[in-house]
Amino acid sequence: VAPVARLVATNDAWWEAVYYMQYNATFYWWLPDATFGMLRPERIAFREVEEAATDIALKVVWQPALEADESVQHLLEHMSLKPTGVMEMLHTVAAAFEQDIYPTRDEGDPFYQKIACDWLRANEEIWSQWVPGPKSCSQGHYFDEASRKCEPC
Repeated sequence: VAPVARLVATNDAWWEAVYYMQYNATFYWWLPDATFGMLRPERIAFREVEEAATDIALKVVWQPALEADESVQHLLEHMSLKPTGVMEMLHTVAAAFEQDIYPTRDEGDPFYQKIACDWLRANEEIWSQWVPGPKSCSQGHYFDEASRKCEPC
């Protein structure tokens, strides 16, 4: 019988106890988060709970962002990223960590921007639905073929 110990620790202690010493462990952590992605944990979930959790979506937006530009409003209203897309990016972060590539605190560090950009390049069929078409005009406007822009009615 293998001994069982309870460990309450910070991330650094987890690395010592679980990753470097190769102990088997059962733990929980919140997703989305890449902190323990390098450990390649197996996810254990109860089907009913998991399905219910993915149906809940909450978008919180700074009101001036919605008022700034109608294309931004359209993007924020239509954006919907499935958990698989989020996990794909988190696995990319974890893979970078495995290669000792970490984000810095330097302003302008492109670590996360590169991961997001790579995801955008690989998933145009998903995000292109979030962006208004060139002929999409706001209420009270129409698309004028001659000028190729939205004009007021």
